[in-house]
Amino acid sequence: MVRLFIRDVAVVVVGGASAGLAISLAASRFVKQQLTSGSGSPWLITMIAAGLIATALVPTLPPPLRAARTDPTNTLRQE
Repeated sequence: MVRLFIRDVAVVVVGGASAGLAISLAASRFVKQQLTSGSGSPWLITMIAAGLIATALVPTLPPPLRAARTDPTNTLRQE
């Protein structure tokens, strides 16, 4: 269950980060053409994207881990 939850969140996060990375690279090239003093390092942009992915994935861990620790039969009996 934890793997399913994390996979669903990871698909959305990685997809968003990939789209953002592509857009930022295109935008940085445009800005460099317009302003000759642009500083859009690909490594910096990649590290920022990795940080955003980690920031989005880490908070998603506690709920599925807590749900995995509960016994489904006890939960069903309580309702």
